[in-house]
Amino acid sequence: MTTKASLGVVDPAVLDRDNHTGTQPISSVSGLEDELVTLGEAIDALEAPVYGENANGSFLKFPDGTLICWFTSAATITTSSASGGIFTSSGGVMTFPEPFIAIPNVTPTVLTTTGVCWPGLATGLSVTQVNTVLLSAGAGGAGRRGYIAVGRWKA
Repeated sequence: MTTKASLGVVDPAVLDRDNHTGTQPISSVSGLEDELVTLGEAIDALEAPVYGENANGSFLKFPDGTLICWFTSAATITTSSASGGIFTSSGGVMTFPEPFIAIPNVTPTVLTTTGVCWPGLATGLSVTQVNTVLLSAGAGGAGRRGYIAVGRWKA
């Protein structure tokens, strides 16, 4: 006797997902429970970046060893010293909120409050601090100095 099933014909009711309303225990699927435990352990082992801040600024420490620090001073400084064709402010040493293990790449920043200013780096860059200045085309440029530093906190 030939049946529909033996001919490869399947009852549409069997294929309709609305008819599949039951549940089954995890243990009934071979190896699933072990795989889920392994996956959960792998997720638990993932490290997230660490954000922190202190009086010296803010930082992000990534599990791969990358460290990003940034800071903008609350104090406004003014350019007043002529240096060739430009004017400079006095330098200002800023301590990183977290130390680097090698000299980082630093981009000085400025929030200009008067005139046109741009930031500059002065001597004194180290694994723990940066020295920045403001520069302007004329005396009286003013702004708040800052930086973004990228480097390593671990090898």
